[in-house]
Amino acid sequence: KQYFRGEKWYEINDAYNNKFFRIKPEAYQFVMRLTTLKSVEEIWEAYLLEYPDVAPTQEEVVTLLSQLHINNLLYFKNNPHNDDIFERHLEQKQKIFRGKLASFLFIKVPPAF
Repeated sequence: KQYFRGEKWYEINDAYNNKFFRIKPEAYQFVMRLTTLKSVEEIWEAYLLEYPDVAPTQEEVVTLLSQLHINNLLYFKNNPHNDDIFERHLEQKQKIFRGKLASFLFIKVPPAF
């Protein structure tokens, strides 16, 4: 838990990539309820009943789970797709490298007066 710009956030660490991610307290409370014993729908509906004012919408839950999946922060009950995780990691590294390479290709020239 940490405070950033006066708001409370929770930090999640991806030990594999040594990256850190911040999520809001409502999202954190939802994520902490995720288990392999219940479906996401069951957990979301229970959270809605318990905290109707702060519960994330269905779209927010899908977005949150998508972001967690893309960043390899989800555990699956079934066998993990290690090849997919490694492939996404390589794609992220390649995007970063291409961005750095592209920044060298474009020279910024100040306007002449």
